Amino acid sequence: MRKLSKEEYQKAREAIMIHVRKVVPFALMVAVASGLYLFGKFLVKSVDDGMSYFQTLL
Repeated sequence: MRKLSKEEYQKAREAIMIHVRKVVPFALMVAVASGLYLFGKFLVKSVDDGMSYFQTLL
């Protein structure tokens, strides 16, 4: 593994952080949206006896 100088390290770290700042907010929104969708789809529906799947699970 190659050792980076302090200047090279700062440039490499900033390049990675630029990519992270672009990707992470989108990935977080997708994760939250899919979680809300799955929660609504599978845990909130009511079953025949009047209790929701979430209540049954509890």
